[in-house]
Amino acid sequence: MITTSEQTPGPGISQTLARSRRASILELRYELHLSLPAEPGGPISGRVRIHLTLAESSSWPALDFAPLPRSAAAETLVRRLMIDGVAVAFDHIDGHIVIAAKTDPTGSHSIDIEFESGQSALKWRDDLVYTLFVPAH
Repeated sequence: MITTSEQTPGPGISQTLARSRRASILELRYELHLSLPAEPGGPISGRVRIHLTLAESSSWPALDFAPLPRSAAAETLVRRLMIDGVAVAFDHIDGHIVIAAKTDPTGSHSIDIEFESGQSALKWRDDLVYTLFVPAH
């Protein structure tokens, strides 16, 4: 059973979802590591560590993770999710990872996610691979 207030946030990032995150996430920092294939077209493997501090009475936030357009099973792209070093269950709903941890989320935590990603956001040149990270709204 999902125990977050963002149980089914719906596709995209609504103003309601953005405001809820702003009210509950007090501090936020990311460490992102990617392994790129030698040639365009192959999958990208990666891991992210999200350091966050959540306000009292908060729920675990839904994390944005859009599946590959060609993927039939998005959950196979998130290999593992851990909170403070402990593997936890999650669901993949409408382009979000919904954490099913039963622990109290209040306070500081590290969320580690191992994943596989597509290349739709990457631009390839002869000796350069780049992307633009921009907010959706």
